[in-house]
Amino acid sequence: MIVDPKWVRYASIMSSAVTVKGLLIFGGYWVGEYADKRWGTAPWFMFLGVIAGTTLGFIWLLHVAKRERPPS
Repeated sequence: MIVDPKWVRYASIMSSAVTVKGLLIFGGYWVGEYADKRWGTAPWFMFLGVIAGTTLGFIWLLHVAKRERPPS
């Protein structure tokens, strides 16, 4: 069975984009948790960090999907 190289390329690009999205969410959580512990504002900065990470993750996914769209 021969695997289509375009399929493998798109699968690797999207899996890396999803990994980056997860790292952005975790990074937002971690930075927010640190800020909450430092300034005693729990859970507000953690919440804002997760929201910011999620938003940046979706923007990144859209950017990658638009950049890697197959030519029509």
